[in-house]
Amino acid sequence: MGECRYCGQDAGWFKDAHSACVVASQNGFQQISSSVADTVAQGKPYSEIRPSIEQIKNASHIPVEDFHNALVGGLSAGAEKLALAEPLSLEKHSAFQAFIRDTGLTQQELLKTNGYKTAVFSMLLWCLLNGRASEVASDQEHPFNLQIGEIPILMFGSVVYSQETVSRSRQGGYSGASVRLGHGIYYHFGGFQSHTVEKTGLKEIDYGRLLLTTQNMYFGGDHKTFRLPYDHVVRFEPYSDGLGIFRDSTNAKPEVFTVANPFPGLGWFLFNATHFLAQPEARKLYAT
Repeated sequence: MGECRYCGQDAGWFKDAHSACVVASQNGFQQISSSVADTVAQGKPYSEIRPSIEQIKNASHIPVEDFHNALVGGLSAGAEKLALAEPLSLEKHSAFQAFIRDTGLTQQELLKTNGYKTAVFSMLLWCLLNGRASEVASDQEHPFNLQIGEIPILMFGSVVYSQETVSRSRQGGYSGASVRLGHGIYYHFGGFQSHTVEKTGLKEIDYGRLLLTTQNMYFGGDHKTFRLPYDHVVRFEPYSDGLGIFRDSTNAKPEVFTVANPFPGLGWFLFNATHFLAQPEARKLYAT
């Protein structure tokens, strides 16, 4: 007789779990994950749901590892909703950290989750918007020479720099009827009519590092290195895995910075941060 891995009772010959226990555990997992996600998204403390979470855990016979994964998944999903709703203030971010501690989890366990990353970037954006960039200044080493008073914010070490390209070709065919003259040979009545077809795409120019500061964007690769002031950009375009820009120059081609290993909130952060830093109020906040 096998023993059920959920309730510990006899499961029957050649079995390690009751079907009912499997279903109950799966339902409990979903309930815990959803409850944690909703509570985090609403900015409430873990103490409000702790009793119900423990009750579901015990009643559903959820294994320790599954319970742990339910907490991690719920925290990540809730943090993502909370962080993308608006920039996360230092106070709200502190409350989020307290929620993590109360569950018994650690930051190290959550560092790689999308929700935790989004929450950190959302808090960073809030600091930028409120003139507190110096409190979250980046201490990462970089190869760029910054200007006096410039505050490094964030550096991405693996970035593809691309430019939009346009290719043109002529396509078309003969108009009118066709008469067969012989085996595989036809005579076409009418002239050849064609039209120009344009195809746009991104051409990878270089691969390197991208640094954001309070005054400029810096890119450094094997072939291209440049400093780009935010106010020299006329439009920023969000990408899920990076940022697109249009410079303030005649016939400027769209340029795209694609970040390796992106997460869902990356494009949201890059667009909002750079767009704000290009505004006059940002230049007043971070005047050199």
